[in-house]
Amino acid sequence: SMLIDDFSDQSHWQTTSSTAGAVAYGTYALSLALPAGKTPLVSISDHILPGNFYLELTVEALMCNDADQYGLILWRNSNSGTFRIWFNCRGEVMADRQLSASTGRLINWQTARKLQPGAPASNRIAVWAEDGQLRVFANGVEQFSLETRSDLSGALGVIVQGTGNNAATFSISDLAIYAP
Repeated sequence: SMLIDDFSDQSHWQTTSSTAGAVAYGTYALSLALPAGKTPLVSISDHILPGNFYLELTVEALMCNDADQYGLILWRNSNSGTFRIWFNCRGEVMADRQLSASTGRLINWQTARKLQPGAPASNRIAVWAEDGQLRVFANGVEQFSLETRSDLSGALGVIVQGTGNNAATFSISDLAIYAP
């Protein structure tokens, strides 16, 4: 099956507004705006990812410093925890996993090939999960693969995190999820 989310239906993603930042719908996009500060800003969708899927979305960095990060939350609260794929505005990629109260690094920060750094920048991010293997792509180029499990299930989300010194703004659009 194929799911297309062009962000015109404003019921799929959590929106929020607080001192920690704002998640709001724009025109065919979800906007995440961080003030100066280090509190992560998260939006969880009602899209449930199965064990096997392929997804693509566009992330635009509208304003950011080198170390500001944006990422995907995969299989939130699954029986193997929550997987997160992070990119930063320096042009690097990293993966970690939250399990109960701890966070473990799965892939250390490394240069993301073909990722457009800085701002304004637009990057097409893709994730392919099949039979316990998770592969991450940026603009069509594979960055790394991870061993996971094939029976995972959990919500898709997005997360952005600043370094504390500056405001940062990101926009998410054109989400497609293909599942067998």
